[in-house]
Amino acid sequence: MVTMGRFAHLGLFKRVGASDRAIVNTAMQRTGIEAQASQPIRDLSGGQQQRTHLAQVLARQAEILLLDEPTAGLDINGRKLVADLVSAERARGVTVVMATHELKDAEDATSVMLLAQRVVSVGPPNIALSDEYLRECFGFTQPH
Repeated sequence: MVTMGRFAHLGLFKRVGASDRAIVNTAMQRTGIEAQASQPIRDLSGGQQQRTHLAQVLARQAEILLLDEPTAGLDINGRKLVADLVSAERARGVTVVMATHELKDAEDATSVMLLAQRVVSVGPPNIALSDEYLRECFGFTQPH
């Protein structure tokens, strides 16, 4: 499953080489699923499956990561792992676009778009997630 992240780099007729395997292994180590490398994805827990998909994304070595609810269903350790990976990828210069319902994830972003049937606010988190906009969307404000 993770090796599929290399397919775009290989084209139709190239085979997975040593450098591709090294990239895949690194991605699996970064997401903590190297011990499950030989297991079918259907046999993995939900969190392990999610980390496997994230490893596949990392194996692509793309300049832009599109993540949809990457922390949904993960325990605290899984959430920290995703936050650390996102931070590391951003530090590498990768653009990360993430859809999330987790305000904490959004607070760590460079820019936020708050949606509720329409665009409610856009901007840095301290502005886009202000009490006024959160109240408009959810009927509550963030605890301080």
